[in-house]
Order: sequence, then structure tokens, then C-alpha cells
Amino acid sequence: MPALDERVAFLEGRVDEHSRGADEVRTLVVHLDAKVDRRIDGLDGRFETIDRRFDAVDRRFDTIDGRFDTIDRRFDAVDQRFETIDRRFDAVDQRFETIDRRFDAVDRRFEAIDGRFD
Repeated sequence: MPALDERVAFLEGRVDEHSRGADEVRTLVVHLDAKVDRRIDGLDGRFETIDRRFDAVDRRFDTIDGRFDTIDRRFDAVDQRFETIDRRFDAVDQRFETIDRRFDAVDRRFEAIDGRFD
């Protein structure tokens, strides 16, 4: 059986190995943490860039929507003008129909007069 001093020396050596291994693991974890932080910061930057691009696209769509609204208002104004013109044509058409009825009445009177002369 090994002497007590030899056992203690052996165990101290093992503890030193474990503490060095723990220090190495600690160092690796710190480096890994820093590396992950850098990657996350890079991803944050990319997401911010993407957000800015989406904001720009949203602004473009808002501009296009405004243009379409303007065009819709113009078409509505033109439609109102055409409706006004249609109403005027309807009024003129009614006047012509009234004139046609009067001419028909005059024609019937002339025919009645012609019939009296025959």
C-alpha cells in the first residue's frame, strides 16, 4: 500500500489537473460567450438593416397609395362631370321629344286641314 504522503501527492496532482482543466473550460466559455455576443450583435445589425428596408418599402407603398387616392379623386371628378353632361343631354333629349310631339301635333292639324280641303 502506498504511503500516505504518496497518496496525498497523487491526489494533489489530480486536483491541480482538474483545476487547470476547469480554468481552460472557463477560458473557453468566456471566448465562446464573446464570440456569441459578436454574432448576436451582427444579427442585430442585419435585422436593423432589414427593418429599415421594410420601413422604406412601407413608405413607398404609402406614397403609391396616396397617388392612387389622388387618381381615384380625379376619376370621381371626371365621373361627376360626365354625369352632369349626361343629365344635360337627357334634358336636351326631353326638349327634343317635346318638340317632336309638338311637330306631330302640328302634322296632325295639317293633315286634318288637308283632309278638309280634299
